Amino acid sequence: MLKKFILIGIVLIVFSTQGCDNSNLNLENVIIDSQSSETAPTCKVGDILIEGQSCTDPNTDALFSVTPQGNGKYTSESGLLYESTDVLDTIGTTLNGQAYNFKATKQDNGSWKIEVVTDDEILQ
Repeated sequence: MLKKFILIGIVLIVFSTQGCDNSNLNLENVIIDSQSSETAPTCKVGDILIEGQSCTDPNTDALFSVTPQGNGKYTSESGLLYESTDVLDTIGTTLNGQAYNFKATKQDNGSWKIEVVTDDEILQ
């Protein structure tokens, strides 16, 4: 019985998404989903995130996430906090000796695209 329920659930998900217009959504770099910096994947330039998804900015203690309201939110364990409705940019920010160089922009379809991450080249 459980196998039938899972199969029915998968079929319902497929049917419920068929009516959506995803023609402008490139799913190549979509992050699947995460909740915390311990389990979130590492952000990469070109990644696309949607509501409820997160990724960690490499070489930092920061987590970028898309809020239920569709805003971009960038938080770090050291107290850094940014939230934006369209462009989130921490480039050139330093807090307690930690450099943060991250940028993400909201796309027309409501997703967020990672433009810049804190990498080794920027830190040197």
